[in-house]
Amino acid sequence: MPPGLAVFFQNYKIGVTNLAWLKPQQRAMLTGDFRAFVEALCEMREKGRITGIDQPVKYIDEMIALLAATTNSPSFNQIDKRDFVGGKTKMCEIMERWENQLRTEGYNNGMIDGKQAGFENGKQVGFENGQNSAVVQIYQEMGRSKADTSDYLVHRYHLTREQANAVINQYWQA
Repeated sequence: MPPGLAVFFQNYKIGVTNLAWLKPQQRAMLTGDFRAFVEALCEMREKGRITGIDQPVKYIDEMIALLAATTNSPSFNQIDKRDFVGGKTKMCEIMERWENQLRTEGYNNGMIDGKQAGFENGKQVGFENGQNSAVVQIYQEMGRSKADTSDYLVHRYHLTREQANAVINQYWQA
C-alpha cells in the first residue's frame, strides 16, 4: 500500500473464503439472499446442478446478476422475471426458470441444427437422385443396356448392385 494512504486504513487484511466449500453449520449462520446464493454454490459443487433452496429472495435482479457472473452463464440474464416479486419469489423458482430457459435454448438450437442437417441431407439426396436419373436416361437414350447402366452406377457412384438396379428400375423409361 502506498505510504500516503496507509493512514486512512487501520486494518487492510482481506480474508478470502471459498463459499462453495462452507460446511452446513457455517451456511446455517448466514441469512437472507446471501445464504440462498451460498447454498446454490454448495449445491452446484456437491450435486453438479443447482435446484435452489426454498427461501425467498429479496433482491432478485442482484441475485440473478450474481449467479450469471459466478456461473459464467449468460442465460441467467435472459430469464423472464416479470412475475418475480422481491421477498416472495424463492431461489428454487429462479433456478427452475433458469433450467427451463436452458432447456428452451437447447431445444431451439437442436431444431435449428436438425433443420440445417435435414436441408443438407435433402440437398445431397436430391443431387444424387438427379445424377442417377440423368445417368439412367442418358444411357437409355444411347441404347445401352440396363446391365451397362448398372455397371456404370456401381463403378462411378460406389453404389451396391442392388442400389444401382433400384435406381434403374425407378428411372428407366419403358
